[in-house]
Amino acid sequence: MPSEDETDIILDKFVEKLVIEKGLSDLDPEVRKEMESMLRERLDSTIFSELVVALSADQQEEFEKLLEKPATADESQAFFERSIPDYANFLAGILVKFRRLYLG
Repeated sequence: MPSEDETDIILDKFVEKLVIEKGLSDLDPEVRKEMESMLRERLDSTIFSELVVALSADQQEEFEKLLEKPATADESQAFFERSIPDYANFLAGILVKFRRLYLG
């Protein structure tokens, strides 16, 4: 899987593309940047929520302990990769659903 920096780049590009697909590419650059930032926050929140819900109760407890360390983003990602079967496709499904909801 990609590193934290690579993941950020991928998700930022995903958000930029969503804004274009929504027909908002002509917005003032500052407004567009703010919109993309808010959309990225919603995306991150959605991804995290969906990943946590996919964990068993035992895995959720284990993840809570990991966060108490505190864990780095790469450690958290590695945990989800180990814990969720077919992680890459699961994550892709989250992005598809988010795109569908955003674009209507």
